[in-house]
Amino acid sequence: MRKQKTIIEKTKGIKRDNRGRHISESFHVAAILAISGGYMDAYTYLVRGEVFANAQTGNIVLLGIKIMEGRIAETVNYLIPIIAFAAGILMAELIRNKESLFQRADWRQIVLFIEISALIIAAFLPVGSMDTPANTLISFVSALQMGSFRYVNGNAFVSTMCTGNLRNGTQCLYHHVFKGDKAMRTKWMHYYGIILFFIAGAAMGAWATHQLSDGIAIGTWSTNQLTGQVILGSCLLLAVGVWRMRERKGQNQITNEK
Repeated sequence: MRKQKTIIEKTKGIKRDNRGRHISESFHVAAILAISGGYMDAYTYLVRGEVFANAQTGNIVLLGIKIMEGRIAETVNYLIPIIAFAAGILMAELIRNKESLFQRADWRQIVLFIEISALIIAAFLPVGSMDTPANTLISFVSALQMGSFRYVNGNAFVSTMCTGNLRNGTQCLYHHVFKGDKAMRTKWMHYYGIILFFIAGAAMGAWATHQLSDGIAIGTWSTNQLTGQVILGSCLLLAVGVWRMRERKGQNQITNEK
């Protein structure tokens, strides 16, 4: 059988190819993951001590500051999430390289099931006293997702933060508008679309948090006791991602059989 020829063009770090793409690279799945990513960031900021567990740059900077100040005991608050993030990337690679072990599900679906399980645990850790462990779990989930879902329609993207997407999208916009490259039009629209979905996820997380924080009381019980469980909304989004991947996989198999 003749091997499919792959053409890769590089334009300022943007990859373009004609290879067969996995369903996890579809814009629909990427949008769902971006909504979940924004939702998680809103949750950790509003509920778990005003931190952004999805990105580790801040933790690395604060780690250096604490070391310089000689406050070594406090470095653990930043070191643990960093290690958890690295562990998430490592696990994503381990699962990806053992994909032959999974017969009934794609390895990326297994990743999403692990993410959902970790977020459920984080949801029931007490708010305040257990914020660091909760944020550590969410850092792990973010890294696992980042390491497993790296492309949308053949182009590198990140579903748990926006800096890289903003850079790539703006580069594509430049080449479309100023260089007349019509092929870049869809690319920059996809990148900016992912950013908009991330913003929508953050808004959803903020809305859910504020709704429960208003403290609707029923006798001695108040909804603000469920603030920690707001992250379960992200679990629902990831479950939709699992279902969407399974549905599209089934459709592709039927098409191939025909």
